[in-house]
Amino acid sequence: MGQDMAIAVTRDPHRTTDADRWCKAHNLYSDVKNDLTRRALIARIEQLSLTPDDAAEWDHLTEGAATPHALRAALIAAVNTISGPRRDVTELRIEDTWWIGSGGFSSGDAPTDAYDPITLLDAFRITDQPVTTDELINASKQRAEASTDS
Repeated sequence: MGQDMAIAVTRDPHRTTDADRWCKAHNLYSDVKNDLTRRALIARIEQLSLTPDDAAEWDHLTEGAATPHALRAALIAAVNTISGPRRDVTELRIEDTWWIGSGGFSSGDAPTDAYDPITLLDAFRITDQPVTTDELINASKQRAEASTDS
């Protein structure tokens, strides 16, 4: 059995120009901007209508639990996996669009820890649209509530 090159690619999690302006107006550090973007992407996942058929298709990434709940948990874990700096993820810019990718040689398994999460996020188009100002504001409120709860 030979090895093949396998590469997973999806749009880089990004914000609208207005959302970036909102971040700048609030003097947010990059780690806070990244956390708000991560929370906004997770909020998108929580709004998805996932079916048992979706779960069955992706059961190899849900530790054998082919349920919509397990798939949602895998999608959230995928967002957490790609958030922040990683050695096994690269950013590429192709015709004014930023992408993230991960891959390498494979004998049938995932070549990197980020490969399956990126594939999953791309399949459900989680990062296709930029995060909006409204999504960041909602994420900011959620972040503030979480900090008062602890």
